[in-house]
Amino acid sequence: MITFLPLLFVLLGCPDPPAEIAALQDRTDDQGDGGGRVGPGGDPDRMDLSPGGTVLLDMDKVVVQQSQADLMASGTETVSISGELHGDCTGGTLRIDIIELEVEQTPTGPMLGPVTALYPTSAGPFTVLVPKGKNVQVAAICDIDKDNQIVQDTDKLAPGVALGVLSEDKDGLVLAFPGERQAVVPEDEAGTQPGATPPGDVTASNPSAGLSETDE
Repeated sequence: MITFLPLLFVLLGCPDPPAEIAALQDRTDDQGDGGGRVGPGGDPDRMDLSPGGTVLLDMDKVVVQQSQADLMASGTETVSISGELHGDCTGGTLRIDIIELEVEQTPTGPMLGPVTALYPTSAGPFTVLVPKGKNVQVAAICDIDKDNQIVQDTDKLAPGVALGVLSEDKDGLVLAFPGERQAVVPEDEAGTQPGATPPGDVTASNPSAGLSETDE
């Protein structure tokens, strides 16, 4: 669900499948399921994000660790990420996730969810607080039917953008649901994140695919 030239991908950074989804598929493979729904061996880098009915994320099992209010009340030092989300989520639940990278998930027990999340009422400009010093990826999901599951042929997933370790505020980030706009990494981060291009539908690998000049 989730073709500019390759050089442009290098300059802008390459959006990834959100880490929480890749980790969930890793766990499925570890438990012997084989991960057939995400490619041979359950390799998250070979996830097929094209429509097909696969449940990508169970929001009841992957729970946000801290709300924005709880984070502010905790006294933790924070920085902000500001940007814009492109795409339509009319009637659905919209969530912008801050996912900590390089965190080891345990093979049993609850899966570690996003560090924090923002629940905007609609797409557009956003600002979200993040604990300072975290190595994070930002992604967005739209649960159109509000069943707390992100399903390929029903809901929407904006490919994650890795920002690295945050020591100061970031702005200029653009998130986009596939086919609805190009995802953009802030200029000072462009080309610094490794990122793996998810296979499957070309609009999942590159959200800019199929855009006309008037969409830019």
